[in-house]
Order: sequence, then structure tokens, then C-alpha cells
Amino acid sequence: SDPNGQFLTLVAAGPVYKLLGAKDLGVTEMPALDKPVSDGSLGYHYHSSGHTVLPADWKAFLDFANRHFKATKYRPRTRRSPRRAESRAGIRSHREESKQDTRR
Repeated sequence: SDPNGQFLTLVAAGPVYKLLGAKDLGVTEMPALDKPVSDGSLGYHYHSSGHTVLPADWKAFLDFANRHFKATKYRPRTRRSPRRAESRAGIRSHREESKQDTRR
């Protein structure tokens, strides 16, 4: 890996991002270890744990992705198919009949 080269590539890409109306990296000097730079449209994170990915690395990555992909909360489907609704109605009416039979 070449962290310095990766950083310089992001800095060099900054003017193109600005030309297209996006934000550049926001810094031109390499940040300290474990201090992610991700306020703009580009992000850089160089950590001190070698090739091991730590929870802090995931947090930095997911925070960056969340800002750019506008994550939404998962909402399960609530509408049931007509066939399934009919079968549920049949089950309910059968249960109601069974309850009435036990009361007699």
C-alpha cells in the first residue's frame, strides 16, 4: 500500500471535484494517523492498526457512506397480497366458529 500516494491522488482530484460542483478533500497536508478526513465528497482515513480493520474504521467508513448515499430506515412491507388476506380471513372465521362450538 502507498498511503502517501493515495492521499496525494485525492488532493490532486480536488480541483476536478470543485469544477463539477462537489467538495474536495478539504486539506492538502497528510492528516495524523487515526484522524479521518471526510467532510467533503472525498475521504481519507489512515489508521495505525496495520491491515487490521477496527470498529473505528467501520464507523468512519459508514459515516462517510451514510452522508453520500442518504441511507433510509428499513420499513417492512405492510400491504398483503389479496390471496393471503383471503386465507387469513378464512382462518379467522374458522377460529371464530371453533370458539362458538366450544361455548355450546
